[in-house]
Amino acid sequence: LVDQPTVGEWNLQGLPNDDLSVQNGIIVTKATRYPLLIDPQGQGKIWIKNKEKDHELQVTSLNHKYFRTHLEDSLSLGRPLLIEDINEELDPALDNVLEKNFIKSGSTFKVKVGDKEVDVMSGFTLYITTKLPNPAYTPEISARTSIIDFTVTMKGLEDQLLGRVILAEKAELESERTKLMEDVTANKRKMQELEDNLLYKLTSTQGSLVEDESLITVLAITKETAAEVSEKLIVAADTEIKINEAREEYRPVATQGSILYFLITEMSMVNCMYQTSLRQFLGIFDISLDRSEKSPIPAKRIHNVIEYLTFAVFRYSCRGLYETHKFLFTLLLALKIDLQRASISHDEFQVLIKGGAALDLNAVQPKPCKWILDMTWLNLVE
Repeated sequence: LVDQPTVGEWNLQGLPNDDLSVQNGIIVTKATRYPLLIDPQGQGKIWIKNKEKDHELQVTSLNHKYFRTHLEDSLSLGRPLLIEDINEELDPALDNVLEKNFIKSGSTFKVKVGDKEVDVMSGFTLYITTKLPNPAYTPEISARTSIIDFTVTMKGLEDQLLGRVILAEKAELESERTKLMEDVTANKRKMQELEDNLLYKLTSTQGSLVEDESLITVLAITKETAAEVSEKLIVAADTEIKINEAREEYRPVATQGSILYFLITEMSMVNCMYQTSLRQFLGIFDISLDRSEKSPIPAKRIHNVIEYLTFAVFRYSCRGLYETHKFLFTLLLALKIDLQRASISHDEFQVLIKGGAALDLNAVQPKPCKWILDMTWLNLVE
């Protein structure tokens, strides 16, 4: 469905490199229906803006006073259109566009937008994003669009935070890695183009292949360039291993940051008022990197950042919690950190949280004495 150079380009444009994000990227680019991105953290929107910036992307919203003009201009000029931050309903003017009810008129296509017919030029594509974390769309909207969940994953956020740590601590390493990714992507793309060109020549050649001079020339160029590119890719692979080894040293900071962010977002299940955006969290993360105690020894520096970050997030979160929920947050914070460090097992965590409540009294061995309470016995059995 997608080649490696394309995935590399997407990563450079801001798409996280975990499997789920790559699959989301494939759906966005390959699906027959226009994509609707559930994007509470805004990373899908950033990727689309970077991806389409060379194609004169038009950004609008449903309540923009020139929304209809933006839609008509994008259709007639063949430009991509991004409708951002929608709620649970869409403008009826989009119905024909989403259903691709295009009417052939001579050599071009037209579509009805409201009561007006507008030309549809090749190059037009539509992206829709919402910040709602769990929207309930009507079956009509679900049928007309490809709904894609772009909510940040733990692994995706960890990689994102690692990039920020390296940028703050070893900026030259991150810029070297970015340049290396660009070079590798460009070289792989070149290899792909050469292979495609060669295949095209082989299939379109009439008569004897040996007598076709242009084909022999293309073969020679392809062989020479392929050898150069392969050599560059081998060198790049070695360099990438060294850079990644240096980056991995700071991985614990990113892991801790990812755990803390997901704990904060989970608190919204306790009370819907406890909402924290990714941008807010990244602000705290950057401040922690800046204000934590510096040290020339990486291990000491990492420890200082983790300590400062954990306390900064705890202080920031507790400021917005009801008194009755502060203890719950503190307990979960300690347990999540211990789970990540493998100080406690997941089974032990489940026993503490649920106890014997998940068991059925008739399904377990009978109580040896009548004076033992049912709940106490279930907890003991568990």
